[in-house]
Amino acid sequence: MRIISVCVVILMWSAILAAQVRVDVGTALGFTTANAAFRELPGFPSCCPSFDGGSGVGGQLSLGSDITIWRSLIGGVRLTLSDRSHTLTTREVVDVIEDNFIVQGEIQHTIATPLTEFGVESFLGYRFGNVTLRQGLGFATRSFGQLRAKEELVAPSGAVFTDTRTTERNVRSGALPQSVGTTLYGISAIGLDIALTKTQRWRFTPEVSLAYGFSSLTSATQWSMIVPSIGFRISYEFGSAPDAPPSPRSVPVQKTTPTPPAIATKTEAPVSGSSKEDAIKHDVVLRANVRGRLRIEEIEEERFLPILPYIFFDASSSTIPSRYITRDTVRSGTTAISAVAFHHRVFPILAQRLRQYPTADITLVGTTSADEVDSTVALARARSVASTLTEAFGISAKRIKVRSRRLPGNASVAAGSEGPLADEENRRVEIVSTNDDVLAPYRIADTVATMTPPKIVIEASSTGDLPIRNWSVRVNDVRIDSSSKAFASPIEYAPDDAGAQALMRDGNLRVLLASTHQGERVSDTLSVAVDAIRLTDKRRERRNDSIVERYELVVFPFRRADLSAEHRRILKFVRSRIGTTARVTVEGCTDVIGSTEDNRRISLERARAVASELSGNVTVTGRGEPEATLRQQLPEERMLERVVRINAVVPVR
Repeated sequence: MRIISVCVVILMWSAILAAQVRVDVGTALGFTTANAAFRELPGFPSCCPSFDGGSGVGGQLSLGSDITIWRSLIGGVRLTLSDRSHTLTTREVVDVIEDNFIVQGEIQHTIATPLTEFGVESFLGYRFGNVTLRQGLGFATRSFGQLRAKEELVAPSGAVFTDTRTTERNVRSGALPQSVGTTLYGISAIGLDIALTKTQRWRFTPEVSLAYGFSSLTSATQWSMIVPSIGFRISYEFGSAPDAPPSPRSVPVQKTTPTPPAIATKTEAPVSGSSKEDAIKHDVVLRANVRGRLRIEEIEEERFLPILPYIFFDASSSTIPSRYITRDTVRSGTTAISAVAFHHRVFPILAQRLRQYPTADITLVGTTSADEVDSTVALARARSVASTLTEAFGISAKRIKVRSRRLPGNASVAAGSEGPLADEENRRVEIVSTNDDVLAPYRIADTVATMTPPKIVIEASSTGDLPIRNWSVRVNDVRIDSSSKAFASPIEYAPDDAGAQALMRDGNLRVLLASTHQGERVSDTLSVAVDAIRLTDKRRERRNDSIVERYELVVFPFRRADLSAEHRRILKFVRSRIGTTARVTVEGCTDVIGSTEDNRRISLERARAVASELSGNVTVTGRGEPEATLRQQLPEERMLERVVRINAVVPVR
């Protein structure tokens, strides 16, 4: 309150004592634009893509004073009270199940941020007739309300999350973590004075302004604001009116011979790779590893996914976990779906197959882990799966038998700290069918786009080799990276199928670098043409083509690498699909249980066993354990890594 009182006293005494002082009150409407770069905040969980922006509209009140310094040059101070509340939003496209089909859904993630700022601004300005330009700095204290975050399933209509049974989840409210309570900010404004009285003491001034903060809202992540505003001010001018400019006749004209000013010369070192003129014009320069044009080709892709015949349960529980979809709504998805996400749809897929083969029956075998004392939970688990199939999917109870046993036939076994992981995998219900086709691999066909080269390496340099800070890189208006630190290492851009399809539609790839260099905002743009090769054109022109087929069918038992009769039956199907002229890559994999060396050996043994059953140009690799970024928390996430992946490029003539 002390700083407020001091500023008010300064304004009052300036108005009383100084000549040609304007006092004004104003109001404005601010359009807050927030720039952010985070996936989640501490205490606010989210499974969404990164928040990179948001907006809001809020009012502003101000009280100010302008003092004429010299002729048209003015100085001033203002007190402001501003509503900077805004909402960060981002959308995520997901696969959802509706009416027994997989359809494309949309989740909207929001973080609503109530924010009020009290600011003190000082500035210099210049008047051109009735137009006034201002530039200055401000200091503001921030008052945050309770943040409100949520994820909402907005499409398709009527769909709900399986864990909350509503259209919302991860609903949270609370204080902004590690909030920054004060900030410096820049302010630029332009206004037009309109006299309201003949004496021109009262004026109405429409004004457009732009405020840009210098600090993040929180030290936990990057979160800044830019606020364009539009409003008006009512002002009153004290003191005498400014002197009118003298008439041209009263100004004596003295003819003199002008003395040419001295010109300082400076020798500048040339900038490598560009002329001196280019170095002056461009503060930052983009480069990429692309020579000529990019090639993006549509390819027909078929993916065969295993139906993992298990339902996993929590410890001592017979309740089906919420991650499993227990509604009769499935459509075929895209080839981008993960094997784990596909497994979570095992109920509707199994029901679909049972309808397709009406004479087939199934047996459900409930099992327990070694650490579970109550053995009756095994039978309860099998009955829980059976009731879901009968009640939610309409499968006849006569077609389902339930059994139980202590441990699974192919039980997972691990020692020490990895023992609980094996226990998680043994708490399950196993599904067995009288018809092999019920649990046969699931085929998904799609058209995908691939780029040549598969990735672009983006580099940037600046004049004088000075660091480029507060930068962001966008590809076709989509931000791919940003940082407040110096641009130090190259950025790799490898578009997914959706990104490659977008490049085909646009016809070119545009890279935009915007940054702060030598205290100024600068940018550079790089554009590369795209050659689009569409599947319809290849078929119409009867060009030689190929189909990419991906198989993740050979799931191995725990710590095993030998082929079973079921494996050989699956590989016979693969051979019939790919023939002998395909280019085949066979990759063996393991989960995280066990030593790194053992996993590398087992993965290679699995790959070699599968490759021995295939023909053609076959490349064999053993990956070993998955990358550290790949989740291995759920039992199905680990089990679906005990697999051999087969990628085949099959010629089509």
